[in-house]
Amino acid sequence: MSLLKPHLAPWSALWLMLHSTSIFGLVEIEISPGEKVEQVCARLTTVRAGLCAEFKERLVHSKFERRPLFAQTSAARRPGSLEGLLAPGLYALKPEAIDTFIDLLYESSSRHVEFLERQLRTDDRLTAYELLTLASIVQKESVSGANLERVAAVFRNRLDKEMKLESCPSVEFALGFHRPFLYWKDLEIDSPYNTYLHRGLPPTPIATVSREAIQAAAGAADSEAIFLVFDWTTQTHAFTADLTKHQQNAARARENFVRIFGEKMMRKAFSQLYYEPFPATSSSR
Repeated sequence: MSLLKPHLAPWSALWLMLHSTSIFGLVEIEISPGEKVEQVCARLTTVRAGLCAEFKERLVHSKFERRPLFAQTSAARRPGSLEGLLAPGLYALKPEAIDTFIDLLYESSSRHVEFLERQLRTDDRLTAYELLTLASIVQKESVSGANLERVAAVFRNRLDKEMKLESCPSVEFALGFHRPFLYWKDLEIDSPYNTYLHRGLPPTPIATVSREAIQAAAGAADSEAIFLVFDWTTQTHAFTADLTKHQQNAARARENFVRIFGEKMMRKAFSQLYYEPFPATSSSR
């Protein structure tokens, strides 16, 4: 592993140079945009048994909870929830030094939050934490990081019109699994993250976010679209302001999926996926 990898978090590389006489025994943990804390935690389990539980316990009592934005709470927020607050990047980890890993995360994530705070517009009614939450929805709805500005415009427009956001990834966050096309019963789940039932933003971010997603979410809407559909077979979005056209786009996306993967796969729930491209070989829930 090279200490000069361009995608290695700067503080991670610095720690390696200052505290390690050998890079042996180190593992790389990557945090990607669009992931949940639980997904990061699951990868830690592959490094050392029990490391996931230790990581979550230490996070609650770490520097994260003492920084104002990190410590922001609401009645609906889960205690210790750091969803969206971990900065994407590649980090070096010594399995026996979880506190050092958390310190690296904190330094990188602090800079990430400072970037977020600089994006706030004076005419924006969203707080920094709400902007982060919106950015997480934009990140997940974009799927691959494409069309971030157009995706953000849809949800900005819906917020401005006081419409329900109706974001499928937010529902999947509550459900704990991915279904290529959610059932009506899925949309009835009793959760503050169900944006088909509740107006406004969910109580916390639903995923880690890239700087590009933050910038897109902070920008003013530059289209009139209030609907979007993602086609899992073409990896493209369809945007519109017209309900009838939206329904046609959704029907076409479902038809394409059934044609390529079959109706049975459309109905399955996948516990290892979180609103992400659908591999035909994935095992069902």
